[in-house]
Formats: sequence, structure tokens, C-alpha cells
Amino acid sequence: MPFLEVAREGKNSFWHYALSLPFILGAWVFLGSGIAAIFLFLEWSLHPAAPATLDDSTPLVFSGFMLSFLPWLLATMLAVRIIHQRPIRTLITAFERPRLGRIAQGFGYWLLLIALVSLLEAWLYPGRYRFSFPPEWWRYLFPALILIPIQTSTEEIFFRGYLLQALGLKIRNLPLLILLSALFFALPHLSNPEVSQNFWLVMSSYFLTGLVASWITLRDHGLELALGMHAANNLFSLVANYPNSAINIPAIFAIRELDPVYGLVAQIFASLLFLWLAFRGKNNQNESV
Repeated sequence: MPFLEVAREGKNSFWHYALSLPFILGAWVFLGSGIAAIFLFLEWSLHPAAPATLDDSTPLVFSGFMLSFLPWLLATMLAVRIIHQRPIRTLITAFERPRLGRIAQGFGYWLLLIALVSLLEAWLYPGRYRFSFPPEWWRYLFPALILIPIQTSTEEIFFRGYLLQALGLKIRNLPLLILLSALFFALPHLSNPEVSQNFWLVMSSYFLTGLVASWITLRDHGLELALGMHAANNLFSLVANYPNSAINIPAIFAIRELDPVYGLVAQIFASLLFLWLAFRGKNNQNESV
């Protein structure tokens, strides 16, 4: 697997990971929380009569939550460059440079598929989707378009880049490697509000996302497809969203309820179609990396 082998370019002893992991996780927890708290304080300063919480949906609070991922992203890149002493590019691709076309393909294919499964859900369950388009939607548009890709790229670069490559240095069994990567991706989502709807089905959905993203990363020798897929998935919250979503922003269509059964079944079929679209007629094993 070329994407796993590029990790061997740097320094990968136990002590290098003993230094880098606390640095990365500390930046995520402490600096990220600090940024979210600063933006929450700014919101309180602007609207002292109606104090907000991190669960409230205001453009400022939302922006702070999304920007809280930035220290995590920067710390991962710095750890790879300074502690592991290998190019940051190797976190993203085994090729000479990231393939922007594959990012666009991943984004476009997944956006099309989730739009189709949403249309199917609206047809099967009349009344579940309600045209909303609240005036405040415009206030979220620019922050969402800029900041959601930062959030999704952070998760992909850490879980499917740094962590998957780190595990791959020791684990040569690819199915086990993909399963562990998916598990590590799913665990931080335990605190997401959607989990309260149905623990097993919603967590299975996160686990499936990790499985698919890890598989396509290894199959395609890079994160590009997963980067596009993840960004499209979360940005679709601007089009259709439901109450208590982890990405708490207004959408053009309000979904009255989260249906974990439909969501998981639709995700399985959409994932299979995505794999077919992304790899039809393509033999990546013969590509030069």
C-alpha cells in the first residue's frame, strides 16, 4: 500500500509518537476549546440579554466551533514535519502532489448521492421535509463554506492520514487496519447529539463512514476522495438539516426528524454507488505513485 509506505520516509520510533500524539491531542482539546470559548464570550458581549451556549445556533458560536478544529489540524501538520521529519504532503497522498481532481470527484459524487437519497426519503415519507429557507441562512453561508471544509479536512488528515499511517507501520493485516481506523474515527462522535436518537444505528453510521473512507484512501493511494466526500456530506447541512444536528445551522429544507434506520440503509447503498463511481474502469494498482 503506497499510502502506508510513505510514512516510512520519516522518523517513526515509539518516542517520536510519544511526543507527537500528546502534542496533537493537547492542541485539539486545550487550544480548540479556548477558541470556542473566545467566540462564545464574544457572542455574550454582543448579546448580553440572551446569553448563548455552545449548543445554540448563532453564526459567531458556529464559527468558533468550526475554528476550534484549526489547532488540531496545524498541530498534526507540525508534528509530521518537525517531529517525524517528513513532508506534510505524505499525510494526504502518495503522489508527488495532492490530486485536486480527485477531491472534486469525491465531493461531486457524494453530493449527488446524498441529494438523491434525500429526495427519495422526501418521497417515501411525505411531510418529513419542510421548505424553510430562513432569512438567517445567508448569515451562515460564508462561514460554512469556508470553515466546514477545515473541520472535515482536519478529521480526514488526522484519522485517515496520520493515525491510519501510524497503525500501518505495525499492522500489516489490511482488514484489521481498516476496522481499527474506522473504530478510532467513530469513538469521538459518541458525544454528538444524534447518538441519543439510536445509539447503535447512529454509531454504526459513523463506523461505516470510517470504513469507506479508510478503504478508499488505501485503494486510491491518498486522502483526496475522502476529503471531498466528507466535505460534501457536512456542507449538505446547508441544504437539509434536522433538529439537534452536530452541525447546528439553518438549512433550506428542515427535516422534522432523524430516521436512523433509513439513514443507515441509505448510507450503505450510497457508499456502494460511490465506490462504483469513483473506481469504475480504474486500476489504481497500475498507476505510478
